[in-house]
Amino acid sequence: MKKFPFDDKDYWSGIHETLGIIIYDPTAQEKVDPEKVRLWISSQSRMGTFKKDILKDRLISDNHKSNYNDPTYHDAVQEYDHQVQPYVKKYHDLRIKMMQDRFTHCFRCKQDINSRDFRLCEKCEWIKCDCMACGCEYERM
Repeated sequence: MKKFPFDDKDYWSGIHETLGIIIYDPTAQEKVDPEKVRLWISSQSRMGTFKKDILKDRLISDNHKSNYNDPTYHDAVQEYDHQVQPYVKKYHDLRIKMMQDRFTHCFRCKQDINSRDFRLCEKCEWIKCDCMACGCEYERM
């Protein structure tokens, strides 16, 4: 994993064998079990919580020789360099704006949702549920 210092905190980015680019955000670790870690899954635009020992085994090491000759590996390394800074700026500013996590439920499917583990809609800034419901749809009802 690669370190990206920002605003007196160290963010880390790496490549998971199935999830792709993941980002460790130190500000997102509150209320996480000590044996787990909460990471941003870039391809899914959301957070996920994982067991540390299982996650560690599935990270693609920058020094792993079998990955070094794979062109998709090099593309992914370049891509995660370009995704960390925008993530950190966007979500750091958003967390400061919100000052705390939001916990609610989806108006459509009633699933419990929160602003840490689910992505936020770019337009309305509501929490976007797995069923894709957000404030944009709610206002049309």
